Amino acid sequence: MIESEYINIKWDAIVIGTGMGGSVCGYELSKKGKKVLFIEIGPYRRDSNIKNISKKLNSEVKDGYWPNRIKGNTTFGKLNIYPTMGYGAGGSTLLYAAQLERFHSSDFEFQKFRQGKSNLPLRWPISYAELAPFYKKAEILLNVCGGIDKYQSAEFQKHLLPRDLSKIDNEYLSYINECGVDAYSSHFIEDITNECKGCGGLICPNSCRRDLKSICIEPAIKEYKANILSNAEVLSINMKESVAKSVNVKVNENLVTINSKLVVVAAGALFTPKILLNSKSDIFKRGLGNNYDLVGRNLMWHSSDFFFLRAKALRPIIPDNTKLISCNKFYEYNGVKLGTFQSGGSKIKADQVKSFLIKNSKINPLLFIFRFEFFCSLAAKIAEYVGSTFEVYSTIVEDLPYLNNRVYIDESSDSGVSFDYSYRDELMERSKTLKILIKKFLKKNFWVLFITGKNNLNWGHPSGTCRFGDSIENSVLDSKNCIHGVENVFVVDASFFPSSGGTNPSLTIAANAIRVSNIMNTYLEESVD
Repeated sequence: MIESEYINIKWDAIVIGTGMGGSVCGYELSKKGKKVLFIEIGPYRRDSNIKNISKKLNSEVKDGYWPNRIKGNTTFGKLNIYPTMGYGAGGSTLLYAAQLERFHSSDFEFQKFRQGKSNLPLRWPISYAELAPFYKKAEILLNVCGGIDKYQSAEFQKHLLPRDLSKIDNEYLSYINECGVDAYSSHFIEDITNECKGCGGLICPNSCRRDLKSICIEPAIKEYKANILSNAEVLSINMKESVAKSVNVKVNENLVTINSKLVVVAAGALFTPKILLNSKSDIFKRGLGNNYDLVGRNLMWHSSDFFFLRAKALRPIIPDNTKLISCNKFYEYNGVKLGTFQSGGSKIKADQVKSFLIKNSKINPLLFIFRFEFFCSLAAKIAEYVGSTFEVYSTIVEDLPYLNNRVYIDESSDSGVSFDYSYRDELMERSKTLKILIKKFLKKNFWVLFITGKNNLNWGHPSGTCRFGDSIENSVLDSKNCIHGVENVFVVDASFFPSSGGTNPSLTIAANAIRVSNIMNTYLEESVD
């Protein structure tokens, strides 16, 4: 049974989900003296022998990954895949490569980048200037280090911690910049150790990649008296007119109700809509915030193409750091919004390649041969051998919002939701343009080999399904990230994005979570029971 202490307390804030947004927001509120309860669908503690767990990669689901499939109706056919999402305290930060880059000012004022029939609004309801102080606070909280990106304000980067680059890393950075791409050392929060070989996509076996469990959740619990209820699923939010009063939680096969003064929803862009759609009331008959049928719509992913680089120098230059390079030269190019490319965050390992091939052979018919153990293992070993002299890179190209790209309730799906997604020609063309530019510029000093197929969606970057805006008719949330017409339900994961930007979403989620935590704190200070 659930401990009575969780039920008998009226919490100041219940935080649903412990990824980047939920962890940061809950930490900030608890630091201000508020009674915070994190509710996490996955485990809080893991097997102490984490090194052995991280090596178990032959099954479809690795430790730390979402364990249930989700159905998709897409341009590439019907899918039934495991989403690339974290599962457990820390959420997807358990798996990310820890590269944290800011969005650009153009991401907040993007009318000139409208493409086709996308559902881009004129602008974000807040400006880059408004979010900039919170970007800085997030970078300081997370100990972000890195070099200066010439395509961002130098003033906004001077507080970043310096990176201790080796001689070979500096040599490699100079060599790639001879190609005229203005690359810089990536912004990230990993505490590099001599043992670190990069572990993007895995729970770090050496604890040298700092996730949000260690940065926010554990300090919130140990230092500021927050609590966490793990292995518990929030099913819905109970409303009394325009005020949330409690949440319904399934834990140990029991259904319980837990009271709170406000509710923070941060279950991720795929599952936050599920909670809201299941939260029906007299005012919100179609689901909380869904009177205009917008909850779950405008789903975006990013496209990402992986490629190998090998230096043409007589003595191949192989950097020590697997997260060395970021490049924003093509973020905006000839009036078209493209995105970034960056180091892949990990060396090529046979077991990771094998896991990738197993998963994608069930999505892509062209990879059917890798459903057979012999061919899959052989390809993985070859990739590891060849990759020992190559560096892995990835592009991130902005995806645009479309109303019919959406997440919705589907009880036939293992995860309880399915999604529809149409891959638009404009995204395909912009992805192709970035690949052409990378080859054109880097061919001076590198052999370039792209390895991604036609379906290059980045399944780890869903966003936009409860976006914020000024108009209740075109957005779910207001500029404070509170549901329109509701006093005390806030959404702080990537669901709130009106656009996806052309780089990693994590830092923007963290910065906004800090901004919104101040708004929540004011509400709690002024509220009367």
